[in-house]
This record gives sequence, structure tokens and C-alpha cells, in this order.
Amino acid sequence: MVISLSTTSSSRSVISFVEGAGGSTENPVITEYDNALSQLRKNAIESLNQQAAVLRMRLKDTQGQQSSLLSKLPEVSTQGT
Repeated sequence: MVISLSTTSSSRSVISFVEGAGGSTENPVITEYDNALSQLRKNAIESLNQQAAVLRMRLKDTQGQQSSLLSKLPEVSTQGT
């Protein structure tokens, strides 16, 4: 299973909330908050993508170990007879 998180978000930005409320988006504080939230969102998505990649590698390693151990089962069961 592959999980991919996009850096584009369907969530609304601060500016879209301000516009929806009929406010002005030319306020530099609003613009700064919107930019900061966008960067936080981007960083969170990048971090989650990195963690997902690490987990996929660990899963692949674990599956390889499982396969190796399962292939030894017939050897173990025939050694005692």
C-alpha cells in the first residue's frame, strides 16, 4: 500500500476565510499568517512523506525476514526425524 500526500491542500487559507467574511486581504499580518500556515502545512506533509518512506522500507525488510524464516520452517521440522 502506497500513501502519497500532496503538497497542495484543499483546506482553506487564512486569506480565503478573510475574503469569505468580507474583509480585506491587504493586511500584512493576514498575509504573513497565511504564508506561515502554508509553510507549516508544507513541512508537515514533507515530514509525513519521509516517515511513510521509512515505514515502507521497514515493512519491506520485515517481509524479507519473514520470508527467510518461513523458508527455514521445513528444514526445522525434518531435522528432528
